Amino acid sequence: MTASDPANTVSAFDDSEFVSTTPASFSLSIDKSTINTGGSASITATVVDANNNAVKGQVVNFRILADQGGSIDGTATTGTDGRATAVYTAGDLPTQLDGVIIEVTVAALLPQTISLTVNQGALRIGFGMSTKIQSSTNNAGYIYPGIVYVADSSGQAVVGAVVTIAVDITHYDKGSWGLSDPLDPTSPIVRVSSITGSPVVVDMACINEDTNRNGAIDSGEDLDNDGTLDPNATVVVSSPSGTLPVITGVDGSADFTINYPKDYAGWTQVRITANTSVGGSEGSHSIKLALPMSADDATSPPGAPDSPHGVNICTVDG
Repeated sequence: MTASDPANTVSAFDDSEFVSTTPASFSLSIDKSTINTGGSASITATVVDANNNAVKGQVVNFRILADQGGSIDGTATTGTDGRATAVYTAGDLPTQLDGVIIEVTVAALLPQTISLTVNQGALRIGFGMSTKIQSSTNNAGYIYPGIVYVADSSGQAVVGAVVTIAVDITHYDKGSWGLSDPLDPTSPIVRVSSITGSPVVVDMACINEDTNRNGAIDSGEDLDNDGTLDPNATVVVSSPSGTLPVITGVDGSADFTINYPKDYAGWTQVRITANTSVGGSEGSHSIKLALPMSADDATSPPGAPDSPHGVNICTVDG
């Protein structure tokens, strides 16, 4: 507070601090909801009075209700911001999802609890794709379901792991759909080279021209000199919940889908990569596959007769 006389010749400054001492409520927060064995997390209680002013000098008590051999600072005192923080340190054993429960009490206010999960440490990640694919609502695209699993070094499910799924088009092919035996109308429909007229024997011969994946044409990348980076295609990752990244449940798994236009099937190869990081440990896994076609469409391939990427050799446009 500053005071001065009208002539502004005398002034005084008071730097006294307003302190509220009567707690009316408090809230809890935690900096990490998942940690590894031996790791730590900070739990903060913010105490305010009836007018929502910070309460200073209030003792806050922290007590473990459930865990697997961890420890926590028993008490902490609020500062001028009304906050008091205690550190929980995990033991040597993992817990179930939200298996650590901390009770916090402030004066005579009702106790509150907050929870976290302890994982074993080093992560293992793996995933697979369904044997069946679905058609989009408008029947123009495919929805290809997948599932990712995250486990710790002992094989126990890691719950609450945030997993990023990425998809990259690595190769593609050109040509047309045709009969494996042109003289036999009952022969299977296969990819046929528009150059030789024979079934394609080399899978996905054309490499993604954007070798550094920066979206710009750099020297030596535009192999067919058409002024664009091939393939001009997009494959999208989504999840049944509509939320990305996906988060593993109690069994350590999370569902996702790969979505693409139907005419990409059979002509486009992708690499799918799953990454996660929990409590300082990281896990990653990739698989490479050709985008599949549904059995229902196999007798009349979408986009037939030609590949969406063209019919010429890789270094020739079209």
